Amino acid sequence: MNNKYVIIFCLIFVIEVFSNISFGNEIIKVNATDNFLIGIISLDKTVPSNYVSAYPIVEILYPQDGAYIPSNYLEVLGYAMDPDGMNYMEWTYQYGDYVYHDNETFNFAQFVNFRVQVYNILPGTHTVTVIFYDIYNNTGSDSVTVHYGENHAPEKPNKPEGSNSGTVGIGYSYSTNSTDVDSDKIKYGWDWDGDNTVDEWTGFYPSGEVIVLTHIWSLPATYNVKVLAEDEKGSRSGFSSYLAVVITENNPPNKPSKPTGSIYGNVGVSYSYESVVVDNDSDQVYYLFDWGDGTDSGWIGSYYSGDSCQVSHIWNTRGSYPVKVKAKDVHDAESVWSDSLTITIPKIHNFNQIIQLRFKMLDRFPFFEKILKQ
Repeated sequence: MNNKYVIIFCLIFVIEVFSNISFGNEIIKVNATDNFLIGIISLDKTVPSNYVSAYPIVEILYPQDGAYIPSNYLEVLGYAMDPDGMNYMEWTYQYGDYVYHDNETFNFAQFVNFRVQVYNILPGTHTVTVIFYDIYNNTGSDSVTVHYGENHAPEKPNKPEGSNSGTVGIGYSYSTNSTDVDSDKIKYGWDWDGDNTVDEWTGFYPSGEVIVLTHIWSLPATYNVKVLAEDEKGSRSGFSSYLAVVITENNPPNKPSKPTGSIYGNVGVSYSYESVVVDNDSDQVYYLFDWGDGTDSGWIGSYYSGDSCQVSHIWNTRGSYPVKVKAKDVHDAESVWSDSLTITIPKIHNFNQIIQLRFKMLDRFPFFEKILKQ
């Protein structure tokens, strides 16, 4: 079909078809058998003046060609138009070697909406073709082929694999896979809370490929995680067996022990201090030492719960410094500060500085040399 006509027909369909495609009392010609029904609506509309065609234009709008229909009922919707006017059409239904053919005469019109209904179809491939004639016996046609009952749903996915316990606010990964006997691609619908409703869909994956998805729970509870599969033709499996996942609140580490180490020291000398903390969730932990001089150790770790941490520090100015420590777990939950250990750094702090001070005194007060010699 010429592209300019496609645009014109789509506009006409949006304005006219959806406002008129009611197949109730408006049906002016009906032919029914046990399995077939045709409905035609002649619309009192004129063709746009810029439309030029010697043949009727016929468009089947539903269903899409190649679609897989979910039930044994087939409905075909469309329209036809011709500036010369039409009042006759033919249509056929084909299933394998079986062909049903019929024709209809309707009120003269330039626009026509039509509906073909086929009941109790059997599994297989089905084709509907419609042909419209104008007053000069010129024809236009369209057809659609659909499938029913040929597609197989994917296998029920494997039970999800992943952690069966976790903590609120933390992402955990779960894997599964399914196979499709038709080799169709598969998407997966995850039920994260066990209510038999899909909470999250994946994209499509090749049949048999193992897929992994991460989920975060926001409330503590026990969740029955399961998953189903749907192929690219819309057929679904049942839900897999469930994996029970226990999600709990995260607790921060306990208060760390008071740092241990020397309480006296000298300027410029490195001293080591140690602390230990326990995390009731058995999470790994990090330590942060505050040296009391405006600096800290930064987060050090990670360590297993109950393992002590030892770190060193140098003070460059005399004074008293309260050293304390706190901890955090791998989920960034922080403990309170430990009790402080006060470190005292005196002014005279090593033998070399004493010698240096002696020379300074002798330079300034020479008579001290005689006293020292005596």
